[in-house]
Amino acid sequence: MMMILLRIGLTGIVGLLVGTSGCALGELRDLVTLGGGAELVLVEDGVAQAEIVIEAGALETTRLAGRELQKYVKEATGATLPIVKKPRAGRKHIFISSTDGLKPNGFAIQAHDGHLFIRGHDSAGRGDRVDYYKPVLRGTCNGVYEFLERFVGVRWFWQEPLGIIVPNASRLAVPAKLIIKQEPRFEYRSVTNGPAGSRKGDWARWHRLGAAHGMSHGHALQRILPVDVWARRGHPEYAAMRGNKRRTRKPGSSGGHICMSNPEVINIVAEAAIDDYRRNPELDMFSISPPDGSGMCLCDVCMSWDEPDYRVPIGLQKGKEPVKSRRALRFYNAVAERLTAEYPDKLVGAYIYMDYLFPPRMPIDVHPNVALVVVPNFCCENWKRENWAFTRELFPAWAKLHDRVYAYDTCYRIRRSYGLPTPMGDRLVASMRLYDSSGMRGCYLYLPQGWEQMGHESYLIAKMLWDPKTNVKKTMDEYYGLLYQSAAPSVRRFYALAGDAWRDAWVASDADVQRAASRFQRAKHSGPDMMARIMIGYESRISRMRQAVADAERAARGDATLQNRVARVRDCLTLTETTVGVLQAVTAYEKGGGRDTTLLQPVDELIRRREEVLKQMERGYGANLVEALRWADDRDSTPMRMDSHYYKLAMQAGDQ
Repeated sequence: MMMILLRIGLTGIVGLLVGTSGCALGELRDLVTLGGGAELVLVEDGVAQAEIVIEAGALETTRLAGRELQKYVKEATGATLPIVKKPRAGRKHIFISSTDGLKPNGFAIQAHDGHLFIRGHDSAGRGDRVDYYKPVLRGTCNGVYEFLERFVGVRWFWQEPLGIIVPNASRLAVPAKLIIKQEPRFEYRSVTNGPAGSRKGDWARWHRLGAAHGMSHGHALQRILPVDVWARRGHPEYAAMRGNKRRTRKPGSSGGHICMSNPEVINIVAEAAIDDYRRNPELDMFSISPPDGSGMCLCDVCMSWDEPDYRVPIGLQKGKEPVKSRRALRFYNAVAERLTAEYPDKLVGAYIYMDYLFPPRMPIDVHPNVALVVVPNFCCENWKRENWAFTRELFPAWAKLHDRVYAYDTCYRIRRSYGLPTPMGDRLVASMRLYDSSGMRGCYLYLPQGWEQMGHESYLIAKMLWDPKTNVKKTMDEYYGLLYQSAAPSVRRFYALAGDAWRDAWVASDADVQRAASRFQRAKHSGPDMMARIMIGYESRISRMRQAVADAERAARGDATLQNRVARVRDCLTLTETTVGVLQAVTAYEKGGGRDTTLLQPVDELIRRREEVLKQMERGYGANLVEALRWADDRDSTPMRMDSHYYKLAMQAGDQ
């Protein structure tokens, strides 16, 4: 292959590379170098040796790719690469152009005959934000970001400048003959709930998130067919039956469910999809996912659509509810059948979730225009043996049943962690690779609301969404080594301890968890169990985590940038110390029979310390995390709140 390439002209190289169709989805043809050690010099001694060529009439995202390249090369080298519409004689050139010879969002980088070529599969569309509903393909941007990472050394660990690395260099060169071709493994790469910019902003774009076509799969039936409105119109039968009554109240966590077997309901939903596509012909997918929560219909007809003697096998509804997956699929199929009679290429997005999460046991075909989005919400809990065993079977089973299947999972949940650091380690890597090996077409994943809450793992998730075979060790090394430099060993130790704590929190026996959870009976929902797990996992590691941060602070002395980065790890530690400290005090108080309020005296200081760090984060870099954490505190009635029962008792004890 290399010998042949040396004998053909530039057009031939471009054709062989960009026109190659034999690569499987996501296959990376990476850095094929030709011509020994010769270099193509783009910047020398801080002076530009090349210009960027983007032809007149180029797509907006292609022009954005050129501006991004110009911006970061100047920041790194001080040299401005001119952007021109036509190549000028006697100069080296970087040609940036769009091609449909690559899969959506894919790119190719080539150096040949003293010029550099960055080509990518782009599409029309304006703006620099990542959109999943009406996506803009950004192959050339992806190619530029690969070039900047590989040859300039740029890294975008966080959205804000403190987490961006742009090395200084007076020279920029690449191999005189090289080929890089990359296409994403997953056609849908989206994260949510993370820090600002991580889903649709700059960070998302820098890390090549996006979609090959429009995606829409959120809870929707409660809006398409509001059962309370239809009940007032004389159709209470459209609502789900629960307890021998039609549940027609306003949609809520377990309200708003429809009767899926009702033919008129199917018609209304299908007509809503058809009408949406009439008004928005550019869209690709219309969501018909049920509302959040349990509460699906238990009328005789809907129940007849379910499989007999098949009850929910795991989770909060274990053994309580029949599995309703087959019924959901029949409903999705019926809507898709109506839709495709008028719009044969349009899709419906449909959740596989709650009591319809479990693969049907009886054979059933799924309409090809149904996009199934499988939502176990187990990822951050996958150290629990039962969860991991179930997850490993779940995704392959759905992929075997249907071709168009996507993963929706939670790598971080604020009501599980309460803001503590929870790296998942090997189990995260295994989960990401499970989505790949199972045949998922794409992923929609929850990140933590703060960059520090999972250490390097938000960065790693983004990398693995592009290529699940990403070198994990190399990714970790560059994250900690470049971001924390001399403090890296200590920061890595902090996150290793936190990861061990999170693992032990989930592998703890049910008996140990229930014994510890009995001390937190005033908390709501799953709060007692999670507070017990946090105690079990983190309590014995607090002192070593504290020492790791102190060591990192000593290593960062004299470097203001490093000190600011390590200070954010210190905030993460403070959240851990104060949370565990409050739980320890409450445990001691309840274990003593709930009579000696002096045991709660530490709670006052601990909650005040926690509140101080939350306010500091809210004013600075952590507004998303603080908002989510306050929501979780209120939702679960945690003892870490300033208005909690235990805080009031602690204040009374202090006054005595």
